[in-house]
Amino acid sequence: MAIMGRASAWVTGLKDSLLADDWRVFAAGMLAGASITGVGVWLWSRRSESSGTLAALRDISATLKSIDANIAKQQGQQREMATQRARSMTPFGLSEGEEEEEEEDFYDEDEEFQEATDTLMVGEAETARSQKPSQRQQQRTRAAAAKPSLFEQIDAEYEASNQKKALDLVLQHQDELEQTVDGLWRIARSMYDKSTFSKGSELTVLQEAQPIARRAIDQDPTCSEAHKWYAVITGAMAEHVSLNEKLQCGHVFKQHVEEAIRLNTNDGLAYHLLGRWCLEVAGLSWWEKKACAALIGAPPEATYDDALSNLLKAHNLKPTWPLNILFIGKCYLKLGNKSRAAEWFERCTQCEPKTDEDRELIQEARSLM
Repeated sequence: MAIMGRASAWVTGLKDSLLADDWRVFAAGMLAGASITGVGVWLWSRRSESSGTLAALRDISATLKSIDANIAKQQGQQREMATQRARSMTPFGLSEGEEEEEEEDFYDEDEEFQEATDTLMVGEAETARSQKPSQRQQQRTRAAAAKPSLFEQIDAEYEASNQKKALDLVLQHQDELEQTVDGLWRIARSMYDKSTFSKGSELTVLQEAQPIARRAIDQDPTCSEAHKWYAVITGAMAEHVSLNEKLQCGHVFKQHVEEAIRLNTNDGLAYHLLGRWCLEVAGLSWWEKKACAALIGAPPEATYDDALSNLLKAHNLKPTWPLNILFIGKCYLKLGNKSRAAEWFERCTQCEPKTDEDRELIQEARSLM
């Protein structure tokens, strides 16, 4: 026991006798798995400087064995600690604490990357939405395409000779129609129709309609419909004004009809209107032409051949229109060609009437045969 106490004190003294750096190296060597024999030899070499007996050597040997056992135990504990530490290491060689710090940094960077990615994806989604309509938008587009537009509804009623229904639609949506050129000339057209069944107030209605057609021309001088309906309204006003105003209306009428034809050569109504104007002018007497010259500076000029040419162009575009067919027959009568006139009057009687006006025209054609 005394020897063990001395050996213990010696080991303590040995530890104290070593420099701090030597001790750290020694401890590091133990943890690294240095040979127990090497430690014994080192201790023996340090102790051989003193004299002793065999018993003392045996005591030292026993002490060394005890030390070896303690060292082995400590090495086992150190190996266990090393194993546990190894188990706590990440695949990147980091401890749990280091891994958590690294993960926090990684997640911070990942969050920044995700935010940037989300922003990019949102931007791309917004761009995609602006370029390609959604399914619901496509359905609305298809539904809108299937439903006739306001213009189409008005025109369908007009073409079916339901002028009053067309007028009702125009009046219901007048504020909306006034926002566009195509809306303006449709209002003017319906106002003209209104004047035809407004007995006693025709001129008032026409005077309301004319500025609307004028607005359409001012907004778009290339709109043939605007010019045509301005001409129609102006020509209708001529029936309710003085001779001087009548002549002025005639001049304006021709000017805008010709412009409508120049802008649209496929308008049968415009050709018919110009043919009717030529037919009227060609029928003016000598003194009426002199009066025109005195009032407006130069008399209008047109022949029956001019009238027939325009009426036939209208017929090519509107071959079943009884009004135009009737006036072709009248034009042939003026030219002295009764047989040709009879042929066209016969054609007129074969037309299918759609309105009361059509029936009256057909009856007139029969009377002229």
